[in-house]
Amino acid sequence: MENPAHPAASHWQERFAAALLDAEREPPRGLKTWNGSDPVKRFAVYRNNVVVNLVDGLCETFPVCLELVGEEFFRAMATAFVRAAPPSGPVLAQYGAELPDFVEQFEPAADIPCLADVARLEWARVTAWHGADAVSLRPEDWSAIAPDELARISVVCHPAAAVMRFSSPAVSVWAAHQLDAAARHAKPEAVDISRGEQCLVIRPELEVEVILLPPGGVVFFERLMSGEILGMAAATASASDPQFDISANLATVMRPGIAIRFANNERTPQ
Repeated sequence: MENPAHPAASHWQERFAAALLDAEREPPRGLKTWNGSDPVKRFAVYRNNVVVNLVDGLCETFPVCLELVGEEFFRAMATAFVRAAPPSGPVLAQYGAELPDFVEQFEPAADIPCLADVARLEWARVTAWHGADAVSLRPEDWSAIAPDELARISVVCHPAAAVMRFSSPAVSVWAAHQLDAAARHAKPEAVDISRGEQCLVIRPELEVEVILLPPGGVVFFERLMSGEILGMAAATASASDPQFDISANLATVMRPGIAIRFANNERTPQ
């Protein structure tokens, strides 16, 4: 191996990394082993361990996807993903953001409903888990707002909050897999695969929550997160969906952990 201080070392490292995740490539020249064993065979073992560890990490990050397709299928798909999109950073917990899009284009999974959307939801939960902390508004903060003022205020949502819309019932599918096997067997529920859903992913304290939003909810929250006052956000959401329920959506906004302060109101808590 070249001296790490030598300019050629970076090129050697690039060749090493490329061969590590591509079984068709030969290991870079210059490899040596401490015990005199065959460096090509040792590299093959190391290559396999790296891929297995990355796949293991994806299995932990996307547990519901794994359950949906079975471990053998998921590992094969994850291995293909690892080879196509290796990590760009050193933190394993941050690896997997591109998997949902990969799943959507992965031909063997084309006839598996919801898989890519469930992967997106699971990655959103990972993102929320690593999001910033913030103290949220309390019920008494909301009760201090006069009813005729409510439509004119705007709120700042929790920094870990994200709204998601799916063309599939990904939220219901994900939620069903949070039950243990006995509960799923005792209460089977048919899921309409053609029905889309929308949700809010949030981490108010130490646990990530997935809140199924009522009709129009995703537009309502998107407008709130862009800084619109409640009244304007509600009007936009109502125009986008005739089933928009202002009471149900306001109840969601007022849930602990959703909003952290009023953006244009002196009653924002310290």
